[in-house]
Amino acid sequence: MLSTVIEMLGSEDQAKIEEALATLAKASGDLSGGDLQEAVEAVVGTFYIDTLDHPELSPTLERAGDLIAGLGVNIIPTLLSLLEESDMKADFHIASALGKMGGKAVAPLLDAYAKNPPEVSRIFILYTFGKINGPEMIKAVPTLLDAASDRSAEVRDTAARALGKLCENIGAEKLDEASRGAIFDKLITLTSDTYAKIRSKAFRSLGKMARCALLDAEKRTALERAITGALGEGEHNNLWDNAYIVRMEAKKTRSHL
Repeated sequence: MLSTVIEMLGSEDQAKIEEALATLAKASGDLSGGDLQEAVEAVVGTFYIDTLDHPELSPTLERAGDLIAGLGVNIIPTLLSLLEESDMKADFHIASALGKMGGKAVAPLLDAYAKNPPEVSRIFILYTFGKINGPEMIKAVPTLLDAASDRSAEVRDTAARALGKLCENIGAEKLDEASRGAIFDKLITLTSDTYAKIRSKAFRSLGKMARCALLDAEKRTALERAITGALGEGEHNNLWDNAYIVRMEAKKTRSHL
């Protein structure tokens, strides 16, 4: 059965892929070991399909992601191992599937990150944290803060984004004052990063903090000061940020104050 299903998943025929996904969904509880790994790899293989060329397959790939999510956290090591040879399309679908696993995926992902995997895997895990909703994400705050100071610009960039998503996904009632302060301080520091894309992400995430009512009066004042500097206003008129994308995000953030 499995070999037939895998062959069907390797086609670009929507009906065959849908049938294969339905068959796997029914048999998923009986899969283990090598069979489970083969099934996961075959389903992930569908994520390489370019939906620009095959737009009709978009809902099919969504169902493939749902199937992966339903297989549970035990397949996370397999998913992470597939990253080394994946592309951005597949990465996006894998991250979405992990996000659908919810809070139960947080601990395994933190364990994987703590093992200092290759940079591509660390970036992927950080990106995935931004896809997960729920209070369990509070456990990821120390890792995200540490990543926001990483030597790699890509790691810092992804961490800056994930911190903002975390603030959105956890909500004001679940994010304690100490975590709010640490996240705010780190993001304010990143508004002066060497790379414009990181500065812009920092302002965007700070805007999310403001929109989610996570900033007290003192923090709002400090954020307004950073925005004023980025826009070159007032006494900072000779210090404005020369990157348009940063100034744009700073203006958007101000609208939430």
